[in-house]
Amino acid sequence: MITLRNCNDVGEAAMLKMLLESCGIDAFIPDEIGAGVAPHFFNTAAGVRLQVDERDLEDARQVISDALR
Repeated sequence: MITLRNCNDVGEAAMLKMLLESCGIDAFIPDEIGAGVAPHFFNTAAGVRLQVDERDLEDARQVISDALR
């Protein structure tokens, strides 16, 4: 897995994960539990990581780019 995006919070990461999965791209939020329990630890520049398989990286970038226009 490779980090596609560092999100501001777990809600943003979950929304983007659902978007990617609706397009057939598996996504993972490795910080999901930690950010839910202690969000103040993830309110930094690093944020909440959204990850995809490396082979899906370019497609995932395009999906998110198209959605955020």
